[in-house]
Amino acid sequence: MNPKKAAFLNLAVSIFFAAAIILFAALLKDTPYHQTVTGLLIALWWIPFAFLSCRGCTRCAHR
Repeated sequence: MNPKKAAFLNLAVSIFFAAAIILFAALLKDTPYHQTVTGLLIALWWIPFAFLSCRGCTRCAHR
């Protein structure tokens, strides 16, 4: 994958998950599930972030 495309996708995914975290933080403000949902969203964000970060570097691009 082209490093610039991987960086753009990584930025788009990160902005999407940041908006989702802010939205769910506002919706679940006074519930006991607030920290659980935030942690789950961060864990779900990490998967495409790590994949796209590896695809964007020149060392991993040839694998």
